[in-house]
Amino acid sequence: MILWCQYNLNNELKMKKTLKFTNLLMFAVLLISFSCSDDDSVEITLEDLTVTIDENPLNGQIIGTVEVMGTSSPDFSISSQTPNGALNIDASSGELTVADAALFDFETNPVITATISAIGTSNTAAVTINLLDTHEALTGQFSEVTVTGNIFSARWRHQVVSFNNKIWVIGGEDTSGRKNDIWSSTDGITWQEETPIGNHFSERTLHTAIVFDDKIWVIGGRTIGNSLLNDVWSSPDGVTWTQVGNVPLFIDTASLTVFENKLWLVGGRTAGSQNNSDIFSTSDGITWDVETTTGSLFSPRFLHQAFVLNNKLFVTGGNDNSTVVNDTWSSTDGTNWLEENSNSNIYSPRYYHNTFVKNNDTVFLIGGASGSTGANYKDLWTSIDGVNWLENVDVFPAGYSVRRGQQTVFHNDTIIVIGGNSGSSSSSPTLLNDVWKYDF
Repeated sequence: MILWCQYNLNNELKMKKTLKFTNLLMFAVLLISFSCSDDDSVEITLEDLTVTIDENPLNGQIIGTVEVMGTSSPDFSISSQTPNGALNIDASSGELTVADAALFDFETNPVITATISAIGTSNTAAVTINLLDTHEALTGQFSEVTVTGNIFSARWRHQVVSFNNKIWVIGGEDTSGRKNDIWSSTDGITWQEETPIGNHFSERTLHTAIVFDDKIWVIGGRTIGNSLLNDVWSSPDGVTWTQVGNVPLFIDTASLTVFENKLWLVGGRTAGSQNNSDIFSTSDGITWDVETTTGSLFSPRFLHQAFVLNNKLFVTGGNDNSTVVNDTWSSTDGTNWLEENSNSNIYSPRYYHNTFVKNNDTVFLIGGASGSTGANYKDLWTSIDGVNWLENVDVFPAGYSVRRGQQTVFHNDTIIVIGGNSGSSSSSPTLLNDVWKYDF
C-alpha cells in the first residue's frame, strides 16, 4: 500500500513538472511571436524638410538633416532635385549639403527642391529650400551703344519709358528749346522718329511719363513761354494720343509712379516756383483724388524720385526749399508716412537723379547733381528694401560723363541711360544724346 502511494505521488510530480514546462514553453513561443509581430508592424518613415537660407552659400555648407521616424537607420539617397546637382546627401545620416553654390541664386532659382528616399522606409521626403535675396553689387560695366542712322537731338529734362518692346524718348529740352517729339527703338541702336496721328501733347520739359494700364502716360511739365501745364495724355501705341483729363494743379518736376493699381503724382513745383508735398492719385487719369495724409510727411520738394518696392511707396532725395536732401520716406497706403533711418552708407544729397525698380525686388538710383557744389554725379546705388543702400563701384567707364537730368529705364533685362546735362549750369547746359547700357 505504501509502495503504491509512493508510485502515484512520483507520477503526479512528474506530470506537474511536464505541465509547467509545457506552459513555460507556450508562453515563450507567444512572447516571441508578439515580439516579432511588433517589430514587423513598426513603420519607418521620412520627415519632410523645409528651410530658408540666404542665397550664395558656400559649397559644402550644411542645409539640414532629413529626419527618420522609427528605429531603423536607412541608407539615404536623392531621387530627384531641381535644379539638378544643387545638393548632396550623406547616405548614413541624411545630412544635406550644398553641392553647387552657383545654383543657389535667388534671381535664377528662388526655390530649390528635392525628393529624398531611403531603403526600408515607407515614403519619400520632400525637401524645400527657400532662398532669401541678398544685396549684391553689380560686377560688370556700362557700355556705350553705337547708334546707326538718325537719333534724337542732345537734350535733358526729357522722359524715357519701356513700352511694347521698345524704348521711347519723349519731349524734353535741347539747345533750340522745348520739344514734343517722340522717338522709339527696339535695341537702342536704330531709332525712329514717330509721327503722331492727330493731336498730341504740346512742347514741354520737366514733365512726367510712365507706363500704366497698357498705355504711355504724359503729365504736366513746363511749355514754351515757361507756362506750367496740368494736362494728362495717354496713348495705347505711342502714336495715337488722347488728352484724358487734368491734374488739379499746374505742376512740373513732380514724380510719377504706379502703386495699388493707380497712378500717383507726388510733390513737384507749382505756380511761383512753389515747392509742394501734395499727393494725387487716379485709376483712370480723369478723376484725381487728393490724398489726405496724417502725421509726419516729407517736406515740400521737387526733382525728387518716387518709386514702389516691397508693396511700399517711397519718396527720396530732391530739392527741399533750396536745400538738396537725401532723406527717404515710405508709406504702405499713401497717407501714413514714415521717415526711414538709413544706414550710414547712403548716397549723398542730390536732385535730378533717376530711380527705377528691377524685377520688383531691387531699386536702382543713378546720377544727379549736388546742391552744395553744383557738381554732377556718375554713380549707381542699389537697395533691396529702399532704406539700406549699396554703392556699385566701377560700373561706369571713363567715357561716361558725369551728368544730371538724364533718363534711365529698365528694358529687356538691360539698364538704358539716355542723354542729360554734363555741365553744372542749367542756363548754359552741355547736352548729351548718348545711349549707354548695362546687360544682366
